Amino acid sequence: MVGSAQSFWENVGPSDVMRSKHLMDLTSGELHFVVEHRHSLYAGHESSFCEELAEVITARFRREPYHVQLTILHAAGFVRRASEAALATLTEALKQLEPNDFHMFISTSIIEALKLLGALDEDAEEAREGIKDQLRAVLDGDEEQDTFEQALSIYGAQFDHPFDGIYCEEINALSDIEKKRLVTRAFQADSVRHSLSLKWLATAVADEDDPSDAPLFIRYARYPEINPHWQDEIAVFVLATRFLARHGVELPETPTDDDRQRCFVHLRDIVKSAEIRSEAALSAAVAAWETLQLMPAPIVISCLHDVIIEGLEQRSPVSESRSYGSVEISLFFQAELLKIARQFLAQVTPALDSHGSKDDRATA
Repeated sequence: MVGSAQSFWENVGPSDVMRSKHLMDLTSGELHFVVEHRHSLYAGHESSFCEELAEVITARFRREPYHVQLTILHAAGFVRRASEAALATLTEALKQLEPNDFHMFISTSIIEALKLLGALDEDAEEAREGIKDQLRAVLDGDEEQDTFEQALSIYGAQFDHPFDGIYCEEINALSDIEKKRLVTRAFQADSVRHSLSLKWLATAVADEDDPSDAPLFIRYARYPEINPHWQDEIAVFVLATRFLARHGVELPETPTDDDRQRCFVHLRDIVKSAEIRSEAALSAAVAAWETLQLMPAPIVISCLHDVIIEGLEQRSPVSESRSYGSVEISLFFQAELLKIARQFLAQVTPALDSHGSKDDRATA
Protein backbone atom coordinates (compact mmCIF):
# COMPACT_ATOMS: atom_id res chain seq x y z
CA MET A 1 0.00 0.00 0.00
CA VAL A 2 2.81 2.39 0.93
CA GLY A 3 4.63 1.43 -2.27
CA SER A 4 1.58 2.21 -4.38
CA ALA A 5 1.11 5.54 -2.64
CA GLN A 6 4.74 6.42 -3.14
CA SER A 7 4.50 5.54 -6.86
CA PHE A 8 1.43 7.76 -7.21
CA TRP A 9 3.08 10.75 -5.57
CA GLU A 10 6.21 10.34 -7.67
CA ASN A 11 4.12 10.44 -10.85
CA VAL A 12 2.42 13.72 -9.95
CA GLY A 13 5.38 15.49 -8.41
CA PRO A 14 4.72 14.78 -4.71
CA SER A 15 7.15 17.10 -2.97
CA ASP A 16 5.34 20.40 -3.48
CA VAL A 17 1.94 18.80 -2.84
CA MET A 18 2.97 17.12 0.38
CA ARG A 19 4.92 20.08 1.70
CA SER A 20 1.90 22.31 1.27
CA LYS A 21 0.52 20.59 4.36
CA HIS A 22 2.27 21.22 7.68
CA LEU A 23 3.35 18.07 9.52
CA MET A 24 1.15 19.15 12.41
CA ASP A 25 -1.92 18.91 10.16
CA LEU A 26 -1.29 15.32 9.09
CA THR A 27 -2.94 12.25 10.58
CA SER A 28 -0.68 9.74 12.30
CA GLY A 29 -0.73 7.52 9.22
CA GLU A 30 0.13 10.42 6.91
CA LEU A 31 2.82 11.62 9.28
CA HIS A 32 4.39 8.17 9.36
CA PHE A 33 4.41 8.01 5.54
CA VAL A 34 5.90 11.49 5.10
CA VAL A 35 8.61 11.03 7.73
CA GLU A 36 9.54 7.64 6.26
CA HIS A 37 9.92 9.24 2.80
CA ARG A 38 11.44 12.53 3.93
CA HIS A 39 14.52 12.13 1.72
CA SER A 40 12.48 12.36 -1.48
CA LEU A 41 9.71 14.63 -0.21
CA TYR A 42 11.88 17.18 1.57
CA ALA A 43 15.10 17.13 -0.47
CA GLY A 44 16.44 20.68 -0.36
CA HIS A 45 13.92 21.62 2.32
CA GLU A 46 15.53 19.93 5.32
CA SER A 47 15.31 23.03 7.54
CA SER A 48 11.54 23.37 7.20
CA PHE A 49 11.13 19.64 7.80
CA CYS A 50 13.32 19.93 10.89
CA GLU A 51 11.33 22.86 12.31
CA GLU A 52 7.96 21.22 11.63
CA LEU A 53 9.16 17.95 13.16
CA ALA A 54 10.17 19.88 16.28
CA GLU A 55 6.61 21.19 16.55
CA VAL A 56 5.23 17.67 16.23
CA ILE A 57 7.56 16.40 18.96
CA THR A 58 6.57 19.24 21.29
CA ALA A 59 2.82 19.12 20.70
CA ARG A 60 1.82 15.52 19.94
CA PHE A 61 4.71 13.08 20.27
CA ARG A 62 3.34 11.47 23.45
CA ARG A 63 0.01 10.74 21.77
CA GLU A 64 1.44 9.09 18.68
CA PRO A 65 1.44 5.29 18.23
CA TYR A 66 4.66 3.48 19.11
CA HIS A 67 5.76 2.90 15.51
CA VAL A 68 5.21 6.56 14.62
CA GLN A 69 7.27 7.66 17.63
CA LEU A 70 10.14 5.42 16.53
CA THR A 71 10.00 6.76 12.98
CA ILE A 72 10.07 10.36 14.22
CA LEU A 73 13.09 9.69 16.43
CA HIS A 74 14.98 7.84 13.72
CA ALA A 75 14.40 10.78 11.38
CA ALA A 76 15.45 13.33 14.00
CA GLY A 77 19.00 12.07 14.02
CA PHE A 78 19.47 12.34 10.26
CA VAL A 79 18.81 15.95 9.33
CA ARG A 80 22.39 17.16 8.98
CA ARG A 81 21.63 19.41 6.00
CA ALA A 82 19.26 21.58 8.00
CA SER A 83 20.36 25.00 9.18
CA GLU A 84 22.00 25.44 12.55
CA ALA A 85 18.93 27.30 13.78
CA ALA A 86 16.60 24.50 12.67
CA LEU A 87 18.83 21.85 14.27
CA ALA A 88 18.87 23.86 17.51
CA THR A 89 15.05 23.99 17.47
CA LEU A 90 14.82 20.23 16.94
CA THR A 91 17.40 19.53 19.62
CA GLU A 92 15.54 21.65 22.14
CA ALA A 93 12.29 19.81 21.39
CA LEU A 94 13.98 16.44 21.94
CA LYS A 95 15.50 17.61 25.20
CA GLN A 96 12.01 18.28 26.54
CA LEU A 97 11.24 14.55 26.32
CA GLU A 98 12.05 12.64 29.49
CA PRO A 99 13.44 9.23 28.40
CA ASN A 100 12.33 7.53 31.61
CA ASP A 101 8.69 8.31 30.76
CA PHE A 102 8.74 6.07 27.70
CA HIS A 103 9.19 2.45 26.64
CA MET A 104 12.80 1.27 26.73
CA PHE A 105 13.25 1.36 22.95
CA ILE A 106 11.74 4.83 22.71
CA SER A 107 13.94 6.16 25.52
CA THR A 108 17.01 4.67 23.84
CA SER A 109 16.01 6.25 20.52
CA ILE A 110 15.61 9.67 22.19
CA ILE A 111 19.15 9.43 23.53
CA GLU A 112 20.52 8.21 20.18
CA ALA A 113 18.85 11.09 18.32
CA LEU A 114 20.37 13.61 20.72
CA LYS A 115 23.78 12.00 20.33
CA LEU A 116 23.56 12.08 16.53
CA LEU A 117 22.69 15.77 16.73
CA GLY A 118 25.78 16.31 18.87
CA ALA A 119 23.66 17.57 21.74
CA LEU A 120 25.40 15.42 24.36
CA ASP A 121 29.04 15.78 23.30
CA GLU A 122 30.02 18.51 25.75
CA ASP A 123 28.06 16.99 28.63
CA ALA A 124 29.66 13.61 27.94
CA GLU A 125 33.19 14.97 28.13
CA GLU A 126 32.37 16.89 31.29
CA ALA A 127 31.15 13.63 32.82
CA ARG A 128 34.35 11.70 32.03
CA GLU A 129 36.13 12.41 35.32
CA GLY A 130 33.04 11.47 37.28
CA ILE A 131 32.81 8.19 35.35
CA LYS A 132 36.46 7.47 36.16
CA ASP A 133 35.67 8.05 39.83
CA GLN A 134 32.70 5.65 39.63
CA LEU A 135 34.92 2.96 38.15
CA ARG A 136 37.60 3.42 40.75
CA ALA A 137 35.03 3.24 43.58
CA VAL A 138 33.67 -0.04 42.18
CA LEU A 139 37.10 -1.59 41.63
CA ASP A 140 38.43 -0.59 45.05
CA GLY A 141 35.21 -1.01 47.03
CA ASP A 142 34.36 -3.73 49.53
CA GLU A 143 32.94 -7.09 48.47
CA GLU A 144 29.31 -6.20 49.17
CA GLN A 145 26.03 -5.84 47.30
CA ASP A 146 26.20 -2.05 47.02
CA THR A 147 29.49 -2.40 45.18
CA PHE A 148 28.15 -5.21 42.98
CA GLU A 149 25.03 -3.27 42.04
CA GLN A 150 27.10 -0.21 41.14
CA ALA A 151 29.38 -2.41 39.04
CA LEU A 152 26.33 -3.74 37.18
CA SER A 153 25.07 -0.21 36.59
CA ILE A 154 28.42 0.88 35.16
CA TYR A 155 28.69 -2.23 32.98
CA GLY A 156 25.18 -1.67 31.58
CA ALA A 157 25.92 2.00 30.93
CA GLN A 158 28.09 0.92 27.99
CA PHE A 159 24.94 -0.04 26.11
CA ASP A 160 22.14 2.26 27.24
CA HIS A 161 23.25 5.58 28.65
CA PRO A 162 23.52 9.11 27.23
CA PHE A 163 27.29 8.88 27.77
CA ASP A 164 27.71 5.24 26.74
CA GLY A 165 30.65 6.12 24.50
CA ILE A 166 32.59 7.54 27.44
CA TYR A 167 31.78 4.52 29.59
CA CYS A 168 33.05 2.22 26.81
CA GLU A 169 36.27 4.18 26.43
CA GLU A 170 37.02 4.20 30.14
CA ILE A 171 36.21 0.51 30.62
CA ASN A 172 38.30 -0.46 27.60
CA ALA A 173 41.18 1.53 29.07
CA LEU A 174 41.23 -0.68 32.18
CA SER A 175 43.83 -3.39 32.58
CA ASP A 176 42.77 -7.00 32.00
CA ILE A 177 42.77 -7.61 35.74
CA GLU A 178 40.56 -4.58 36.36
CA LYS A 179 38.15 -5.58 33.60
CA LYS A 180 37.80 -9.04 35.11
CA ARG A 181 37.13 -7.54 38.54
CA LEU A 182 34.44 -5.25 37.12
CA VAL A 183 32.72 -8.11 35.30
CA THR A 184 32.82 -10.57 38.21
CA ARG A 185 31.51 -7.94 40.60
CA ALA A 186 28.67 -6.99 38.26
CA PHE A 187 27.83 -10.69 37.86
CA GLN A 188 27.38 -10.98 41.63
CA ALA A 189 24.71 -8.25 41.85
CA ASP A 190 21.37 -9.56 43.11
CA SER A 191 19.51 -7.75 40.34
CA VAL A 192 21.62 -9.08 37.47
CA ARG A 193 19.34 -12.08 36.98
CA HIS A 194 16.58 -9.86 35.63
CA SER A 195 18.81 -7.49 33.71
CA LEU A 196 19.63 -7.44 30.01
CA SER A 197 23.29 -7.94 30.93
CA LEU A 198 22.88 -11.42 32.48
CA LYS A 199 24.00 -13.50 29.51
CA TRP A 200 26.76 -11.08 28.51
CA LEU A 201 28.25 -11.12 32.00
CA ALA A 202 27.93 -14.88 32.43
CA THR A 203 29.68 -15.40 29.10
CA ALA A 204 32.44 -12.93 29.98
CA VAL A 205 33.12 -14.65 33.31
CA ALA A 206 32.96 -18.14 31.79
CA ASP A 207 35.39 -17.19 29.02
CA GLU A 208 38.10 -16.67 31.63
CA ASP A 209 37.55 -20.31 32.62
CA ASP A 210 38.90 -19.59 36.09
CA PRO A 211 37.98 -22.37 38.58
CA SER A 212 37.88 -19.80 41.39
CA ASP A 213 34.78 -18.29 39.74
CA ALA A 214 32.76 -21.50 40.29
CA PRO A 215 30.85 -20.09 43.30
CA LEU A 216 29.46 -17.35 41.04
CA PHE A 217 27.67 -19.95 38.90
CA ILE A 218 26.12 -22.04 41.69
CA ARG A 219 22.83 -20.15 41.90
CA TYR A 220 22.30 -20.31 38.13
CA ALA A 221 22.87 -24.08 37.93
CA ARG A 222 20.11 -24.87 40.45
CA TYR A 223 17.05 -24.29 38.30
CA PRO A 224 16.07 -21.75 35.59
CA GLU A 225 13.78 -19.28 37.31
CA ILE A 226 10.79 -17.66 35.64
CA ASN A 227 12.38 -14.65 34.04
CA PRO A 228 11.19 -12.01 31.53
CA HIS A 229 14.42 -12.79 29.67
CA TRP A 230 13.74 -16.53 29.55
CA GLN A 231 16.12 -17.31 26.70
CA ASP A 232 19.00 -15.72 28.59
CA GLU A 233 17.99 -17.51 31.79
CA ILE A 234 18.10 -20.88 30.03
CA ALA A 235 21.40 -20.06 28.31
CA VAL A 236 23.02 -19.16 31.64
CA PHE A 237 21.53 -22.25 33.34
CA VAL A 238 23.22 -24.45 30.72
CA LEU A 239 26.46 -22.44 30.79
CA ALA A 240 26.61 -22.64 34.60
CA THR A 241 26.08 -26.39 34.51
CA ARG A 242 28.85 -26.82 31.95
CA PHE A 243 31.24 -24.55 33.88
CA LEU A 244 30.77 -26.42 37.15
CA ALA A 245 30.99 -29.81 35.43
CA ARG A 246 34.20 -28.91 33.64
CA HIS A 247 35.85 -27.79 36.87
CA GLY A 248 34.69 -30.79 38.88
CA VAL A 249 32.34 -28.83 41.12
CA GLU A 250 29.31 -30.75 42.41
CA LEU A 251 26.05 -29.41 41.04
CA PRO A 252 23.83 -27.76 43.67
CA GLU A 253 20.65 -29.30 45.00
CA THR A 254 17.58 -28.35 43.03
CA PRO A 255 13.85 -28.10 43.77
CA THR A 256 11.82 -31.12 42.69
CA ASP A 257 8.30 -30.00 43.56
CA ASP A 258 6.79 -30.51 40.09
CA ASP A 259 7.43 -32.27 36.79
CA ARG A 260 9.12 -29.27 35.20
CA GLN A 261 11.61 -28.93 38.04
CA ARG A 262 12.31 -32.65 38.02
CA CYS A 263 12.77 -32.50 34.26
CA PHE A 264 15.51 -29.88 34.55
CA VAL A 265 17.28 -31.96 37.20
CA HIS A 266 17.67 -34.78 34.66
CA LEU A 267 18.53 -32.41 31.82
CA ARG A 268 21.45 -31.14 33.91
CA ASP A 269 22.86 -34.66 33.97
CA ILE A 270 22.62 -34.79 30.18
CA VAL A 271 24.32 -31.39 29.83
CA LYS A 272 27.07 -32.50 32.21
CA SER A 273 27.68 -35.64 30.18
CA ALA A 274 27.85 -33.65 26.93
CA GLU A 275 30.46 -31.40 28.53
CA ILE A 276 32.89 -33.81 30.22
CA ARG A 277 32.14 -37.21 28.60
CA SER A 278 33.32 -39.21 31.60
CA GLU A 279 32.05 -42.74 32.23
CA ALA A 280 30.24 -41.68 35.40
CA ALA A 281 28.62 -38.70 33.66
CA LEU A 282 27.54 -40.86 30.73
CA SER A 283 25.97 -43.41 33.09
CA ALA A 284 24.01 -40.63 34.82
CA ALA A 285 22.88 -39.28 31.46
CA VAL A 286 21.59 -42.69 30.36
CA ALA A 287 19.56 -42.91 33.56
CA ALA A 288 18.30 -39.37 32.99
CA TRP A 289 17.04 -40.20 29.48
CA GLU A 290 15.22 -43.27 30.82
CA THR A 291 13.52 -41.17 33.51
CA LEU A 292 12.52 -38.46 31.02
CA GLN A 293 10.66 -41.06 28.94
CA LEU A 294 8.44 -41.75 31.96
CA MET A 295 7.56 -38.07 32.47
CA PRO A 296 4.81 -36.02 30.73
CA ALA A 297 6.00 -35.66 27.13
CA PRO A 298 4.57 -32.10 26.58
CA ILE A 299 6.72 -30.78 29.45
CA VAL A 300 9.81 -32.80 28.54
CA ILE A 301 9.82 -31.71 24.90
CA SER A 302 9.48 -28.02 25.87
CA CYS A 303 12.29 -28.13 28.45
CA LEU A 304 14.48 -30.19 26.13
CA HIS A 305 13.94 -27.72 23.30
CA ASP A 306 14.98 -24.76 25.46
CA VAL A 307 18.08 -26.48 26.82
CA ILE A 308 19.24 -27.53 23.36
CA ILE A 309 18.32 -24.48 21.26
CA GLU A 310 18.92 -21.68 23.78
CA GLY A 311 21.74 -23.43 25.65
CA LEU A 312 23.81 -26.21 24.14
CA GLU A 313 23.44 -25.40 20.44
CA GLN A 314 22.99 -21.66 20.82
CA ARG A 315 24.96 -19.70 18.24
CA SER A 316 25.36 -15.95 18.31
CA PRO A 317 28.06 -13.91 16.56
CA VAL A 318 28.02 -11.39 19.42
CA SER A 319 27.51 -13.37 22.62
CA GLU A 320 28.69 -16.94 22.04
CA SER A 321 31.30 -18.05 24.53
CA ARG A 322 34.84 -18.63 23.30
CA SER A 323 35.48 -21.26 25.98
CA TYR A 324 32.06 -22.92 25.92
CA GLY A 325 31.07 -23.16 22.29
CA SER A 326 28.06 -24.80 20.70
CA VAL A 327 27.52 -28.52 21.43
CA GLU A 328 25.67 -30.73 18.93
CA ILE A 329 23.87 -32.96 21.40
CA SER A 330 22.47 -35.14 18.61
CA LEU A 331 26.00 -36.41 18.02
CA PHE A 332 25.96 -37.99 21.48
CA PHE A 333 22.33 -38.93 22.08
CA GLN A 334 20.62 -39.32 18.71
CA ALA A 335 18.70 -42.49 19.64
CA GLU A 336 17.48 -40.99 22.92
CA LEU A 337 16.30 -37.80 21.19
CA LEU A 338 14.36 -39.84 18.64
CA LYS A 339 12.64 -41.84 21.39
CA ILE A 340 11.52 -38.68 23.17
CA ALA A 341 10.31 -37.12 19.91
CA ARG A 342 8.36 -40.22 18.88
CA GLN A 343 6.77 -40.52 22.30
CA PHE A 344 5.68 -36.87 22.14
CA LEU A 345 4.26 -37.16 18.61
CA ALA A 346 2.35 -40.30 19.52
CA GLN A 347 0.41 -38.42 22.20
CA VAL A 348 -0.79 -35.71 19.78
CA THR A 349 -0.68 -33.06 22.52
CA PRO A 350 0.97 -29.62 22.44
CA ALA A 351 4.20 -28.87 24.25
CA LEU A 352 3.73 -26.82 27.42
CA ASP A 353 5.96 -23.93 28.45
CA SER A 354 6.88 -22.80 31.97
CA HIS A 355 3.50 -21.06 32.34
CA GLY A 356 1.54 -24.14 31.32
CA SER A 357 0.66 -22.57 27.97
CA LYS A 358 1.08 -24.07 24.52
CA ASP A 359 4.73 -23.87 23.44
CA ASP A 360 4.74 -23.58 19.66
CA ARG A 361 8.49 -22.94 19.52
CA ALA A 362 9.24 -26.39 20.91
CA THR A 363 7.37 -28.13 18.09
CA ALA A 364 8.26 -25.80 15.20
